[in-house]
Amino acid sequence: MKTLQTPRLLLRPWAEQDVPAMYEYAKDPRVGPNAGWRPHKTPEDTRMAIRGYMTDTRCDARAVVLAEEGKVIGGIGLHKRSPRKPRWGRDEREVGYVLNPAYWGNGYIPEAVDAVVSGGDYFSPRLLSSMSDKLRGTEHSSDELSAREIEILLCICRGLSNQEIADKLFISKRTVDAHRANILEKTKSKNTASLVVYAIKHGLVAV
Repeated sequence: MKTLQTPRLLLRPWAEQDVPAMYEYAKDPRVGPNAGWRPHKTPEDTRMAIRGYMTDTRCDARAVVLAEEGKVIGGIGLHKRSPRKPRWGRDEREVGYVLNPAYWGNGYIPEAVDAVVSGGDYFSPRLLSSMSDKLRGTEHSSDELSAREIEILLCICRGLSNQEIADKLFISKRTVDAHRANILEKTKSKNTASLVVYAIKHGLVAV
């Protein structure tokens, strides 16, 4: 499971060293009951919960880390269950999250949910600036891309997965895979980060 980045947060896999930070809010009676579990009575309760997150294959659980402080302030996960019967055979997930009450009211959870639901590939302005500086001087015209490739590139910049792009454009995932490979080759890009910078430099998207 990869670490996701938003402008203010890091969403990374849980580790046992996160016990003190999680226990700080897991013992608060305002937190656990709203998420469907009892407040933790001891740090050992928290340790067992984190071990469960680390081994549960039904949930992609991540610690929510405030990047500025390097502190775990909550948790978020995509559970392999749905509150309703999945439609059209889709693999639907349920989002679960908790947040330390000391950080309520700052919009951290909506920011985290956007990243997790979109599959990540979010970049802070500082990171985008750094990548752009590194790529400056290597110019490629956006005219090299077809209209369909530009359409797919824009979807990539929005954080859509190849399957989500296929569903959106009513084409097969294999077709999207092929277009993505062509886009990487034409733009001389190595990864999604480079594609985002390419799109920004050529005025296809704005930050």
